[in-house]
Amino acid sequence: MAIDPTIVERVLACVDERAIVALASDLIRIPSFKPDETPVAAFLSDFFRERGHRTDVQEVEPGRLQTIATLPGPAVVRA
Repeated sequence: MAIDPTIVERVLACVDERAIVALASDLIRIPSFKPDETPVAAFLSDFFRERGHRTDVQEVEPGRLQTIATLPGPAVVRA
């Protein structure tokens, strides 16, 4: 299936390169070597929640957390 170039252009027009670099810079500053990923999970939970995502923090092993962020879409109504 071919991707419509118009859609690609619209998506790329929405990309904020400064925001991506800022997020990457923030993440690089957080020590996150295995098994100490919890500070990154906490950071990402706050980051996504502030932007309207639903976040779930799961304990994958005792003391080790991961973040799952979901951006709710429109409700689907079926007739």
